[in-house]
Amino acid sequence: MTDRQTPITAAVYARVSSDRQDVDLSVAAQLRALRDYAERNGFVIVRQYVDEAESGRVADRPQFRRMIDEGSRPSSPFEVILVWKFSRFTRKREHAVAFKSMLRKKGIRVVSITEHADDTPTGKLMEAIIESVDEFYSENLAQEVLRGMRESASRGFWMPTLAPYGYKKVHVQDGVKKGPKLELDPPAAPRAKRGSRYGTG
Repeated sequence: MTDRQTPITAAVYARVSSDRQDVDLSVAAQLRALRDYAERNGFVIVRQYVDEAESGRVADRPQFRRMIDEGSRPSSPFEVILVWKFSRFTRKREHAVAFKSMLRKKGIRVVSITEHADDTPTGKLMEAIIESVDEFYSENLAQEVLRGMRESASRGFWMPTLAPYGYKKVHVQDGVKKGPKLELDPPAAPRAKRGSRYGTG
C-alpha cells in the first residue's frame, strides 16, 4: 500500500446501534475484519475504540470522543482510523465534514475498508456521496419507524416490551395488520381491576 519502510500506525473504530436501524456486522465481526485488513495492508493497530448501543447520528459517544481527542493531540498515537463502513464513524454528514476536516489537519485519514474512496478528488466525491446516502437512510428509517409506531398505537396495539401488572399481551389480527394488544391476566385480574378503580397499583 505504501513504499514506506515503517508501518502506518492505525486506530480501529467499531460501533453498533441500539435502535436496530443498523443491520451491519456485530462489533466482534467488525473488529475481526479490521484486523485482517490492517494485516494485509501494512497497518499496525495501536488503538482500538468500540461504542456499543450508540447511535451514529450523535457525536457524543464515549469512545468516539476519546478517539477524536487523542487524534487531535499535538502528537497523535495513530495516522489513520480504520472503520468497516463510513456509517460506523458517523451517520450525519455535518459531523463527517467537521471531524474529518479536523483530523485531516493533523494528517489523519478515516478509511472505510469496504467502500473505495481514495484521497483523490474523485475519491473524496464518492466519500461525500456515501455519507449523504448514509444520513438519508438513517433519517428516513427513523421517520418510517415513528410512523409505524403511531399507526400501531392508533389501532390499540401495545408497543412496550412488557405488559403492565394484571395484563398480558396477546397478538390479534386488525385488518391486514397483526400486533399485540392487552388482555386481563386471570390470576392477577381482580387486583388489576381494583387498582384501576381506586387509582392504586
